[in-house]
Amino acid sequence: MDKKLIDPLKLGMNLKKYIKKIGYKVKDIQNYLCLECPQPIYRWFKGSTYPSIHHLYALSCLFGVSMNELVEESDERKEWGNRIYQIKEGKLILEKQEIL
Repeated sequence: MDKKLIDPLKLGMNLKKYIKKIGYKVKDIQNYLCLECPQPIYRWFKGSTYPSIHHLYALSCLFGVSMNELVEESDERKEWGNRIYQIKEGKLILEKQEIL
């Protein structure tokens, strides 16, 4: 059985994306979650910490997405190895290749 772990960087990127998408600022999220300061949100963005399950649930409600959508990589963009693919119109397209 494969164990799925949450990638903190993907979570942080998703949080940033959804905050930007709905036009909120970090201060708005801080107030919504009743946080005393914005530092936890910036730590989530950097992937150095995770939001609590309560905050994750509240954010998913605010953004109108499931908690899975916040913690997982988008279905539109998947990574396999060092290649990044995008799914457009039902076709898998190589977007860019990273060279290590």
